[in-house]
Amino acid sequence: MDLEILTHSGIFHADEVFAVAILETFFQKKAHITRTRDKERISEAQKSPECWVIDIGLEHDTSKLNFDHHQEKEMDASNLLIWKHLPFEPEIKQEMMPFMSGISDYDTNKGGTLQEFGKFNFDNKFRLLSHIVSGFNYEPMHSEQDAQFGKAVMFATEILQNEIRAAQKRIDAQLIWEKRQELAEGKIILFEEFCAIWKEKAKDSSVLCKVFCDGNRWNIFSINTHLFLMPNEQAIKQAMSQPEEFIFVHPSGFIAGFQTKAAALEVAQKLVATLPDKQNQHL
Repeated sequence: MDLEILTHSGIFHADEVFAVAILETFFQKKAHITRTRDKERISEAQKSPECWVIDIGLEHDTSKLNFDHHQEKEMDASNLLIWKHLPFEPEIKQEMMPFMSGISDYDTNKGGTLQEFGKFNFDNKFRLLSHIVSGFNYEPMHSEQDAQFGKAVMFATEILQNEIRAAQKRIDAQLIWEKRQELAEGKIILFEEFCAIWKEKAKDSSVLCKVFCDGNRWNIFSINTHLFLMPNEQAIKQAMSQPEEFIFVHPSGFIAGFQTKAAALEVAQKLVATLPDKQNQHL
């Protein structure tokens, strides 16, 4: 059965665009999308058990596949209504909630989000995902506006699938975190592979850096360059018993690479030995 979706015509926003992307991703099929504000067509779609009515119709009734939020000020936007409704895997569903809530909160101005971000972004330097999606709009009555909506959905689908993959990596990283080794009185943590959540987990501890394997090299990665800054290449090589195993150091000092685990650990241990406790470095 085709995936039938009805949403409003005219200017579109990130919430209904991502709502459609979520549906296409979940059902693994392209949707037939109708964009209209015709009241009769909307009413007909709202009564259909096969048509998803998104961001229009002033009704939220999951049994009828109706997902609008404009009838109540405090309701979630359409993307979050759809995300909460569909039975995605529970861990993924929870891990993705901040991402979905961000789109929803900006659309509904929850907590004055638009005004607060506007104060921060007074010079329009930063562009949110919602802004970028809205950039697909032409004029409301432009002949290509529906086509632009389709392009925005394709863009949102790529973003969504990337975010789902990233969420799964964060979930998988929990096991990697649990297998970590702590060295130098907890100032160094050692992983056999990349751990996506290590900074979040280590932020309130004494950790200054991690050592981990990144395919064909071993890296030292600073948790915060204000606390732990890698020196230049010459200084690093001077700290090594086998300087030929040095690969690189980033100019900003947040990461350095080595050919072997032993070389990375040797440098990390020598560097942290010269630093005060993390908790005291801001004094």
